[in-house]
Amino acid sequence: MKNTKLIGVGAFGKVYRTKNRIDPSMEVAIKVLDKIKLQKKYKALDVIMAEIKILNTLDHPNIVKYFETYDDSRYIYLVMEYVKGSDLFECIKNKKRFSEKKLAEYMRSLFSAIQHCHSNGVIHRDIKIENIMITSDDSVRLIDFGLSKIKTDDENFYEVAGTIDYMAPEVLAGNCDMSADIWSLGVVLYILASGYYPFSGKVTSQSP
Repeated sequence: MKNTKLIGVGAFGKVYRTKNRIDPSMEVAIKVLDKIKLQKKYKALDVIMAEIKILNTLDHPNIVKYFETYDDSRYIYLVMEYVKGSDLFECIKNKKRFSEKKLAEYMRSLFSAIQHCHSNGVIHRDIKIENIMITSDDSVRLIDFGLSKIKTDDENFYEVAGTIDYMAPEVLAGNCDMSADIWSLGVVLYILASGYYPFSGKVTSQSP
């Protein structure tokens, strides 16, 4: 397809960058997911559909935008905002440290994004520097809602999910709520300020 470029390959499909046909000045990212591969992986298709549902409830300048979904007999096509820039992991590798002012700007944006998620009943559950993009105009985008859940009432989550270096103790204990996202943001802040993870050691137990 003209003006289309492959930008990523995953276990279940590929990601392409292309131009919006109605507005050629606007670039979008299209995830092309193979239904057969998803169905072979236990609950993988359910996870994708749940992520689409969650993204459809969110609309915030610091969260990657979801536009629409198409599907046919073989593939699911997710049309999303194309975020031009680098994730925070790459930014830290290249820049090492950030000024206090820049840290405050990034964290303000991230807390605003998470407040929007939580107000819509969404817990992200995998906040980490690899899932935070810094765009070419230096704004923040929170991405990857594959582990996210919609929380109802006072429901807690009992499965261990996320990336271990960013997990709150309650997650490792198998009983967490939305406050786990705030813990993860604290870990992100520590890494941005110091260039290091705040904790080291081994997990001896993942159950109460």
